Parts: sequence; structure tokens; C-alpha cells
Amino acid sequence: MENFDHILIFRTNIRSTSDKKRLQPILDANECIEHWNIDLDDVDYVLRIISYQLKHQQIIELIEHHGYECCELGDDIAHIPPSPNLPPIQKPLS
Repeated sequence: MENFDHILIFRTNIRSTSDKKRLQPILDANECIEHWNIDLDDVDYVLRIISYQLKHQQIIELIEHHGYECCELGDDIAHIPPSPNLPPIQKPLS
């Protein structure tokens, strides 16, 4: 079975292209980060990082240091409210 410990996934409040561009030079310059992306279309604004050296807490501290909220996806994430600009989730019609 393959080990995916090097794929770190977070919920953030990085909501816009300008937020992403602000963080891009910081994440690109970190030699411990192999690859990263932010899904601005996801309700959780998911940040995915591939790193064989960094741990979740190190990424959280890095992102928070630059003024954004970040928590490991799957942890207790209630402290980051969803964007008020997003429409409510609708159930599919039966």
C-alpha cells in the first residue's frame, strides 16, 4: 500500500486570485515544497501541498504568519466559517 504522508491537505480562507498571488512567491520559494495548489472553487478553499520534509503544523504556521487561516482538513475546522458569499448547498432532486 502506498504511503501518502507527503500530501498535506488544508482548509483555508485563501479566497481570491489576489490572495493566491500574494502567497505564490512564499510557497514557490520554499525548497521543501515540491508542489502546491489552492482550489478557489472549493467551499473549503483547499490548499494541497506535496512535501517530504514539512509537517502539517509547519504549513499552518507559514500560512497564518502571512495573515490567512489554515487548518488540516479533517481536523476540527469549525473555527473557519464558510464564506458568506457562497450559495447554500442544495440537495439533489430525487
